Amino acid sequence: MGSLLKWLFNPRTAYIKKSKASVKDIIDNLFQDSGVLLGKEQTTVPWKVKISIFCFLVCNLLQLIALILALGDLDELLACSGRLTFLTMSVPKLFSIFLSKKLWDSLITQTTLLENEVLNKRDLAYEYESEDEEDDYLTEHIDSYTKQFQGFAKILSSIYFYAANVYVLSPFIEYGYHVYKGNDRMYPHILPGWSPQDANVISYSVLIVAEVIAAEYCVKLHTVYDVTAVGLMIFIRGQFLLLHQFSEHIGGRGNDLSLSRRRDDRAHCRIKKCHYIHVSLLKSISDLDDLIRNVLGIYFCIAAMTLCSAAVQLLKWNSLDAMEIVSLLQFPIATLIQLYLFCLYGDGMFNEVVNSIKTITF
Repeated sequence: MGSLLKWLFNPRTAYIKKSKASVKDIIDNLFQDSGVLLGKEQTTVPWKVKISIFCFLVCNLLQLIALILALGDLDELLACSGRLTFLTMSVPKLFSIFLSKKLWDSLITQTTLLENEVLNKRDLAYEYESEDEEDDYLTEHIDSYTKQFQGFAKILSSIYFYAANVYVLSPFIEYGYHVYKGNDRMYPHILPGWSPQDANVISYSVLIVAEVIAAEYCVKLHTVYDVTAVGLMIFIRGQFLLLHQFSEHIGGRGNDLSLSRRRDDRAHCRIKKCHYIHVSLLKSISDLDDLIRNVLGIYFCIAAMTLCSAAVQLLKWNSLDAMEIVSLLQFPIATLIQLYLFCLYGDGMFNEVVNSIKTITF
């Protein structure tokens, strides 16, 4: 149990701080942290991951039962629907990570292949330097978007990690606050759901441990999926910018305007390389779209449902204390932030793709 909790509460940001960590290295570590080994044949799932998934699914089921039982009570129904979103949004991410492992693996491996294709000069018979050409801009540009991704991954992982710990502790802080004020309160729950077992201390304690495991693993799923999806958007956008710059050097810098068979062969070689990179990037976009399209659709539905639920409950804000208001707002705020990140970086990637296709020289 100690190793399980240590694994769950480990922020796993050490590898992000490494200056030489590539996009693929960071994503590989994140997937490994969730129990999936990319680039390797995986026959078994670690026992810690099995326990976490079991607790996660049980808590989802208990919250769903609570939602069904609350159909006759509007206030309780709204409260249950708001709480259910925290776990519900990570369910499609769980299935995507485990069931679409091969597609994730292929897409992430492609990042390394594309970077190598840009940096490596495969056919030296055609490639040569002239007119003081330098390829330093290629390495500098790759380092630039890699650092951007490292910063994003570090910040988002830290935010999710500390937010999860606050989320786990807040029900007990709220319970202690009400006990201190002399108010009668039911036993606190991290993931409130159907809980007839509260009458027994042992069963209640077991459920609380399961809720802690489920909540922390839920945040791990959000971290892996969000950082990976946005990281790939950053990578694709950076590669299209790089492709645009690389295509401008197809014929050299333009200082030497003389024609020769050697210059023609080099230009043809560079055109083929640009075409290969361009097609590979478009395929990466298509694969990424297949992986996140359904999840984003669910996000929009969940965001709308959560906002409506919170808005209706806030109509009675006079009867709510500060702790209840904070607890009520944390669900829609978290959902909107996640949706905003996908829209922000997705829009940046889409704009760069459109601009590159319009202006690319090959």
